[in-house]
Amino acid sequence: MFHNIFIFKHDIVPEENKEEFRKELLKENLSKTKVVAWLGVFFASFLVCINILRFFDGAFDNNNLAILDAINHVWLAFTIFPALASLKMNSDENEVSYQEMNKLLLASLFIVCSALLVMAFISFYGRNTLTLFGILVFIMNLIFILDFKFKVALNILAFVPMSLLIIFFDRDNLMDMLIHFTEVLGFLIPSFVISINHYNARLKQFLDEKKLESNSLLIEEVLVDNFNKKVSEIEMNAMRAQMNPHFLFNCLNSIKYVIVQNDAKTAAAYLTKFARLIRLILNNSKSRMVTLADEIDALRLYVDMEQFRFNHAFQVTFMIDPRLTIESVEIPPMILQPYIENAIQHGLRLKPKGEGRLKIELKKIDKGVLFLIEDNGIGREYSENLRKNRASKHKSFGTKITLDRIKLINETYRVDAKVTTLDLKDEHAQPLGTRVLVQLPLFKKPQAT
Repeated sequence: MFHNIFIFKHDIVPEENKEEFRKELLKENLSKTKVVAWLGVFFASFLVCINILRFFDGAFDNNNLAILDAINHVWLAFTIFPALASLKMNSDENEVSYQEMNKLLLASLFIVCSALLVMAFISFYGRNTLTLFGILVFIMNLIFILDFKFKVALNILAFVPMSLLIIFFDRDNLMDMLIHFTEVLGFLIPSFVISINHYNARLKQFLDEKKLESNSLLIEEVLVDNFNKKVSEIEMNAMRAQMNPHFLFNCLNSIKYVIVQNDAKTAAAYLTKFARLIRLILNNSKSRMVTLADEIDALRLYVDMEQFRFNHAFQVTFMIDPRLTIESVEIPPMILQPYIENAIQHGLRLKPKGEGRLKIELKKIDKGVLFLIEDNGIGREYSENLRKNRASKHKSFGTKITLDRIKLINETYRVDAKVTTLDLKDEHAQPLGTRVLVQLPLFKKPQAT
């Protein structure tokens, strides 16, 4: 808890950012660690060269302190090991851990501090070694960005030999000892606090950058999503525009057929229904969504017109789940009509009069609404064979366009609309008709303002 009190408050890295932040610190600290280690190697090499010259000058003859000092310089040269390790870290393809880098730094500092300590005790540098320790602590605190645990370890590693020096030199004068301890703490504590603030500032900068990056990605995602929705809506509008003329052409053919085959009264009734249907189609085609009630009305009108056209050759049953609030929910328009048209044109039309059955059922499901369109017609396989044998090779594209629209609806609204077509057969594999299942999401109708 000590590091959370007053000026020693040390910010904690969020767990989800810890590894990435440590990698950032690793990049910053590794090159500095190399500098510290190689500077130790340089000065140790320089001192060893001087000691070689001193040896030939006879400086070590009967001088144990000089020999000990030379040995200490050789010890300082052991910084070559952390220096070489830092080079390996820099070139190794494997990732270096943050802890390994900090241990390397502490190892370099330990060798330098212990060498300075020995030099001071054998009185080659005396009290000036305290100044060297002070400079070393300042450099380590203010240059390296370390977390609290390693920062404390670094300062303790420097403070212990400084304390030993003070006790050694001032062992006979308590007042001087207290003064020197106060001086050491006077530069050690401020440098430690500054280093903590430095760490906190770097962490804040890192978290601000991550937040900005996250916001940028979110904004980019929203913009791309909106753009894709706009593109998808344009494509769906184009598909509806392509399907409506196809649908209207079939309706006009039905009117023509009724006018030619029936009396004026029947034709007038047919035209009245057609006018209502056209009004619904025009209203629906302008909207991205229509209420389920409007879509059902359009389907009822279309089926009535087809019954007129084929002189009620088939029977129709509409079944609507009472749990569906058809006035307050919406679906994309003109999705079901092509499948009902296929059931009539390619399945029921060729059945003997009175034997055709068309069932249209709406069921509420967890993910929206399930439309069941089932006929007892001649089946898709037989109908396709008849089409191939006819001179006309006309093929309806209504269902193909609808499947493309459903794919775009799924991509735009991230839903799971789908169509499943089943061929119904008896135990002798004879066709009994076709069943189409259309699963669509339900969208809540916007409230009028």
